Amino acid sequence: MLKSGIIVPSHSPWSSPVILLKKPNGEFRFIVDYRRLNAITRKDSYPQPTTEELLQRLGGHKWFTKLDLKSGYFQIPIQDCDKEKTAFCTQDGLYQFEVLSMGLMNAPSTFQRVMNNIIGYKRWDFVLTITRCVRAILDMPEPRTLAEANRFIGKIGWYRKFIPHFAQIAAPIHKVTNKTKKMKNEFYWHQEQSASFNKLKKALTTSPLMLKYPHPTADFILATDASDYAIGGALKQVIDGKIHYNYYLSRLFSPTEKKYKTIEREALAIFWCINKLQQYLGGRDVTIFTDHKPLEQFHKKNHFNCKRIDEWLLKHQDIIPQILDVKYKKGCLHGDADGLSRPDFPGQNDVSSSNKNEDFSLNVVTRSMARKIENTNHYDSSPASTTSQKLPIKHLLTTFDFGIERIREEQMKDPNVQHIMKNIQEKLSYVMYDDIVHKIIPPSRFRPIRQLIYIPSSMRREVLSSYHDHPTAAHFGSRRTWTKLRERCYWPHMRKEIENYVQSCEKCAKYNIKRTKPSGKLNPIPPPEGLMELIGMDFWGPTRQESISGNKSCWL
Repeated sequence: MLKSGIIVPSHSPWSSPVILLKKPNGEFRFIVDYRRLNAITRKDSYPQPTTEELLQRLGGHKWFTKLDLKSGYFQIPIQDCDKEKTAFCTQDGLYQFEVLSMGLMNAPSTFQRVMNNIIGYKRWDFVLTITRCVRAILDMPEPRTLAEANRFIGKIGWYRKFIPHFAQIAAPIHKVTNKTKKMKNEFYWHQEQSASFNKLKKALTTSPLMLKYPHPTADFILATDASDYAIGGALKQVIDGKIHYNYYLSRLFSPTEKKYKTIEREALAIFWCINKLQQYLGGRDVTIFTDHKPLEQFHKKNHFNCKRIDEWLLKHQDIIPQILDVKYKKGCLHGDADGLSRPDFPGQNDVSSSNKNEDFSLNVVTRSMARKIENTNHYDSSPASTTSQKLPIKHLLTTFDFGIERIREEQMKDPNVQHIMKNIQEKLSYVMYDDIVHKIIPPSRFRPIRQLIYIPSSMRREVLSSYHDHPTAAHFGSRRTWTKLRERCYWPHMRKEIENYVQSCEKCAKYNIKRTKPSGKLNPIPPPEGLMELIGMDFWGPTRQESISGNKSCWL
């Protein structure tokens, strides 16, 4: 870069550090950490083109031209007064850029403005006909070879943003298409893949495909979540009090990503979703909701005490300014992204009655069982695999749907909740929020006023099961179960119902035994046979009145 005139030696008072990140091919990527500079830079809000906007303008054309610039940023000079701000320090001295540098917050907007001014209004003369592509997919016969299956999943991938739970639906096809050249003879196409094929084609002609186009002024909200094996995200806007979904995202973790810590998987979900949505957001700000509280406001920290997240923050420093806020949202209120990150794979719960044994009936996962699960091949890709094969315990864990939509639907069916809704003005202890009844808990000495979701009667048994019977709930007693639930939800006679549920739990009655040593019995002290053979010590007091010395107790 020095020989090409891209950088020159500098005497600037500004200085940013340099980081070398290793690429997958073994080469190194030169990155300047401009996060401090970006934090005090006035943002250039020049609009970025979005894929959806381009697709709408592509009809009626036959010829296409693609222009690509070699080192496009380096072809745009910057003003002399701003060059010193791009200075960076190395072991050989201080240097500054003569041209536009990657990592600067306004670099994408500046580059887009230059391209638009050069090409002008002719930049809209591009084409693609969505209806014709969709029709071609709908008329497509079922694949019978690995090449045909790869072509189908490649075409359908263009519409994954319009299909909720895409990773879940396409998982059976991905299972048989993810083959190397040496393993292509292992390809098979069974009923499981056929059902996935038809479900994907049907999804293209149903209403979820028709997502709402983004409102030009409404704020973007991105909900992300990560499970043990997948990422999920939902981009939405709130317009006139109603949620409009703009984009769905989901994908499965790679074998390496499955080994990440929980906080790293949740952070990966945020970065992956924002990176995928860059062309859609067009440089606009976005508020992120996550159900992992340690990530709250993580984008404002220079060091996160996690090497992998620090590298992601550095790598994506140009899009960090787009994150307006990172807020925590409880998992029970995070249903859209949570559902996308937890697909139920076909055959996951198919266990024949002949295979049921004590391992499956015991609702707990011990260390030895966890080690066995790690060494078990969870998915058998051979054609001979059957649903009656014994599955690891990890895949028999029950999942619960406590999303906002379901709670709203169940409340509409509950007569007690309907009575509260009709008399909500008279019942001062209840309030409606997002069309859901909440109970107002008055403040106490140690807690402020709270608003808890009113659980309808049809969901109470399921809530109790998730907070007591589930392996992660650990079958706590009634007091601890009550302590966990009272901070999250409410229903009448809640504590009494929890006590009855715990007392009727068969596993608690069978396994919750006292494991402490019983208290010893009190034995009389034998009387002494001579003087000074036994000495006892005790104290007496306090007395109502003090002694002359001001004491209220005495030693005996």
